Amino acid sequence: MTDTNIKKQQPGIMLFFIKLFQILLYIPIQIIFIPFAIIGLIIGVYKEMVLSKKLGVSFSAGQALQYRWIMHYFNTRPDPISVAFIKKFPCESHFGMWSIMGPLIISQRLFGFTTRAVKLVEPGEETLDSTAFIRVLMFDRIMEKYVEKMEQIVIPGAGFDKTKKTLFLWQSVSLFLEVDIVKETLRKMADLCVDGSIIAQDFYSKAFILGEISKIAKRNMSLIEKMGAPWIFGIDMSNDPKAAVESFLKECGLKMTEYIQFGEKLDIEPFYCIVEAEKL
Repeated sequence: MTDTNIKKQQPGIMLFFIKLFQILLYIPIQIIFIPFAIIGLIIGVYKEMVLSKKLGVSFSAGQALQYRWIMHYFNTRPDPISVAFIKKFPCESHFGMWSIMGPLIISQRLFGFTTRAVKLVEPGEETLDSTAFIRVLMFDRIMEKYVEKMEQIVIPGAGFDKTKKTLFLWQSVSLFLEVDIVKETLRKMADLCVDGSIIAQDFYSKAFILGEISKIAKRNMSLIEKMGAPWIFGIDMSNDPKAAVESFLKECGLKMTEYIQFGEKLDIEPFYCIVEAEKL
């Protein structure tokens, strides 16, 4: 083996031993947390699956809060407001989240140990595992892009002034609705749009909704369906996903102005996209 080959291998060997050392430090922390995690898991499951049903609160809304909580504590997206909200929200458990995620959070902060589950990936390299976190940042960027240009920001269902230039945010809702309802809602938004207004919307593929892309996604779909919020609507992205989404928006009286397909750089079947659209 030449000196050049040895030098090339040295960084890889060093990284291996660093990772091994981090794992060895992480294991006892995880063991200490096991009794707390059991209690926290019981509390969390009760609040998310039992109490939420009693109170008529959307299970999926709670999941969205969890992503923000995780990103806050792993320093990928500061969000003290969401953390404060979870502490008061009866259908989520701050203690439960800490008891389960605590060992990873502590290990990351003390000696840099982390896992793929909480890492952010480069644009175009998104997978199903990383989508939940990346889409939050994508919608953040849309907000930042238009915050100085719009007179109001509307989350559909909250009510609004139809005379003002508006940024509509409709994130991860359409998959729970029938196709006719999705079209009707988008058409109504288009009718309400004054010049310069933008609708930011995401879409899942039909294959994802049918559980054909991932066994994990299929299990999640089954769980969410049991909680009374089944995945229903998806767009056929098997051929030309961008054209399919553009055509669907056109049916709703909208012109697509921006298209972001997750996992575009990877050799995987299209499963999710975020779009910006304006009135035709």
